[in-house]
Amino acid sequence: MEIEDLRKHLGGKYDDKVITQILQSPFLESNTPISFKEWKQSFVGAFLCKTPERIHILKYIAAAIEKEQIEWSDFTTSNLTRIRDYIADTVSANSASVYLNIIKALLNENKDNPDLPQSNYGKLLTVRKEPSQNVALTEDEIALIEAYVPNNEHEKAVKAQFLCEYYCGARASDIQQMTEKNIVDGHIVYVSKKTRIETSVPLHKNFMKYFNQRGKQYSKASYNRIMKRIAENCGINEKVKIYYHGKIQERPKYEFIGSHTARRSMATNLARRNVPISVISQLMNHGSNELMTARYICVDTKNIGSEAMAFFNK
Repeated sequence: MEIEDLRKHLGGKYDDKVITQILQSPFLESNTPISFKEWKQSFVGAFLCKTPERIHILKYIAAAIEKEQIEWSDFTTSNLTRIRDYIADTVSANSASVYLNIIKALLNENKDNPDLPQSNYGKLLTVRKEPSQNVALTEDEIALIEAYVPNNEHEKAVKAQFLCEYYCGARASDIQQMTEKNIVDGHIVYVSKKTRIETSVPLHKNFMKYFNQRGKQYSKASYNRIMKRIAENCGINEKVKIYYHGKIQERPKYEFIGSHTARRSMATNLARRNVPISVISQLMNHGSNELMTARYICVDTKNIGSEAMAFFNK
């Protein structure tokens, strides 16, 4: 396989750190020279071309089945059980569910591959998710992010991406593929890459400023690390206690900020303004799935508003 083909395939989408991790991984080592086209058809090639930022999942699979050169034929019933149990024992239940779903999706996409031993992935690659709480930023905290002066181009790009997500509620993958053609009559109109649902969101007055500052897509780990640093520099360090990754944790708020915080903050702040959840659901590209939207709204029961308090003060 030509390394330059891989770099060309990934170069415009991911940062150099992700590409370097892939190039230096043992999964690219092979005693038999193959073309890039042939490599893409292998399990490792298909996995890395689809989710290059998730190379750690390949490491879990390799450790579980005790084999570095993973092939389609390795996904037997016994190996799938080993993979599920190894990942479930290594990471939190919620992370395990995410990782197993990624593996499951790739196997389902290639279910016609004659090298796959069987197709019963659903039951074998399932773990129960644990309930988990999350944080949202208040409008005052968003203002601190707005006022923050980035220290470098990485912070500038991540800040811009975060605020774009906050001001329109779109996923990072959708914002990355947007152009000015998506701005129609004062609205952002797009079809989500994930849900295939068309959404129209009023164009916030600050959106275009940050839309034009976007950089290339960062890996989730890099994005989260940079965004946490920005929030810490902004002084978003109030102590927060939530149930997170299977246990009660108390940490500075910035440590809980991640790739979904911007969208959660939009949904939560709209709810605080008494916008109906049915409207928030449409703006968030959840369609009519109001239960999904409800998971994005972080309720602060210490500040429930005067009308709700009137009930308790009767």
